[in-house]
Amino acid sequence: MKRLILFLTVAAILFSCKKEENPNPAPIPTVYPPSVYVPIYQPGDTSMGAAYGKKLTANWKAESFCIVQSYFDTNFVAMGLYTYNNFGEQRESIGFSFIPRFGGAAKYLLKANTGSVVAQGYISPSYAIWTSDGDVLQDAYVIDSTAFDNHFTVKSIDMVNKRIECTFTATFKILEPRTSPANPKTVKFSEGRAWAVIRD
Repeated sequence: MKRLILFLTVAAILFSCKKEENPNPAPIPTVYPPSVYVPIYQPGDTSMGAAYGKKLTANWKAESFCIVQSYFDTNFVAMGLYTYNNFGEQRESIGFSFIPRFGGAAKYLLKANTGSVVAQGYISPSYAIWTSDGDVLQDAYVIDSTAFDNHFTVKSIDMVNKRIECTFTATFKILEPRTSPANPKTVKFSEGRAWAVIRD
C-alpha cells in the first residue's frame, strides 16, 4: 500500500510540472500582406528562354531573352525577363546586364553599373512595370542594397552552343514618387532560375 501511495504521489508531481517556456521562441515567418501583392502575368514565348521563381510569395514565370551587348562591349551579355497581360502587352521587365561572356560559371553580386565603368564582380540589375500597350513605363525600381541575399549566379555559359543558365535572387525598391499606388514599394524575386539562347 505504501508503494502505491508513493507511486501516486510521484505521478501527481510529474503531471503537475509545467514545461518551461522556450526562452528563444521561433521567429515569426515573414508574410507579405495582400496589399503589397503584385499581379502575376503571362510568361510569353518561352521557346528560346524561360525564367521561374517566386515573386513575393507567388509562383512566377517569364520569357527570357539574352543578347551579346554589342552596343557597349561584346565581352558581356545581357539577359531580359518579360511578362505580358492576356493581350500580349508587356507588363514587367527584369534586366541583368554586364554578364561576363567568357567568365564561365561564377557567382556575382548585384549593383547598378552606370556610365562606361563596369564594377568587376557585379551584375547590373533593373526592374520596371509597364502599362498601356506595353510601351509606357509605369514605375521603375532600383536594387535594394540592404538585401543581403541579392545575387546572380551563372551556372553555365556556352558560347559555342549559344546557351546560358543562371539562378538569382533580387529585391527591388520603387523609385519615388511612384506613378501607381497599386505598385508595391518593394518587390522580391527569389529562388529564381533561368535559361536562354544567346543571340548575337
